[in-house]
Parts: sequence; structure tokens; C-alpha cells
Amino acid sequence: MQASAVLDTNTMNFELSARNVMFAMAVAIGAVLFLAGFDAIAATGTLEGEFADMWGEVKGLAGGAPGKILMMLMVMGVVFFSTVKPNLVGFAGCVVSVLVLANAGKIIDSSLTATIFEAPAAFLPFFGG
Repeated sequence: MQASAVLDTNTMNFELSARNVMFAMAVAIGAVLFLAGFDAIAATGTLEGEFADMWGEVKGLAGGAPGKILMMLMVMGVVFFSTVKPNLVGFAGCVVSVLVLANAGKIIDSSLTATIFEAPAAFLPFFGG
């Protein structure tokens, strides 16, 4: 009985050690990937890239007939969630979705061309500017 208890203790220590080693390896690999990809993370996006056609198509879908159909369905959802079956979360979700679809072109353009220099002056001290 004592021999099995000693064996279990040794096995438990090995599993704990292996887990720590795997965690340390994951942290080290994550740090290396973060440092190696820092240029990609800090890069400024532009619309003149490989994905410009895709973003143009997404903007066209959001502002065209499919986007208008979705917006009308969401307006009907707003009516349903506010009168038939009151649910504030569903109501808020429909309202926010309509606003996002209505401004999808501006959101996509501003997110792809945003830079740190366009930040309000109040935030620049946080970024070292």
C-alpha cells in the first residue's frame, strides 16, 4: 500500500512538471510570434491592397439590396421585440445592427485607413505622442 502511494506521488509530480514545461513553451512561442509579427500588428491598413476588391464587395452588399433587406427584417424585429414580445436585449440588438449596416461603408473605410495620428489629442499622451 505504501509503495503505490509513493508511485502515485511521483507520477503526480511528473504530470505537474510536464504541464509547467508545456505552459512555459507556449508562453515562449507566443512571445516570439508576437515580436516577429510586431510589424504586421503595428502596420497601418490601406485600401490599396490584395483585399480591396473584397472590401468593395462587402460594402456593396451592405449598402445594396441584401443590406436593405436585412435592415427591413431588423426593423420588423424592432417592432416585434418592442410590442409583441417585449425584450430589451433583442430590441437593442436590432437597433444596433441597423445602425451598423447603415454605416457599413464608413466603418470599413475608417477602420482600414485609421492611424494613430488621427487619435484625439486627449489620447495621444497615453501613446507617447
